[in-house]
Amino acid sequence: MRAYSNDLLVELNHELTDVFPAARDLLYHFLDAAALMTASELSTLIASAGIDSGTVRRVIDFLIYYGVLGLRTDEGDLFIYRANYNPKMIEARAQRTGESALYVINPAFWPALNIKPTA
Repeated sequence: MRAYSNDLLVELNHELTDVFPAARDLLYHFLDAAALMTASELSTLIASAGIDSGTVRRVIDFLIYYGVLGLRTDEGDLFIYRANYNPKMIEARAQRTGESALYVINPAFWPALNIKPTA
């Protein structure tokens, strides 16, 4: 599982760098992060990687589209593959939830990023 997780991390890091050159190695800033984050915590983490504030939302959208991030809902964690690959469904729910929205890191990345399971 750890080898698969590392492969995902490396490949997605390359893809992210192709789309957002300034986001080189951004995914490694998620090392030891909490599995669940508010929008504010997530934005702060991304900004700490040197991403300018005008690009943070686009990077979050990328991470949602590629399944790195999902949204915690009453029905369970909502990732892109459960939203018919339509990221607007996830974002609409996040906006409706407002400040209490919780983003979740996909468990497939947990071994590579040393993310601890949450309740």
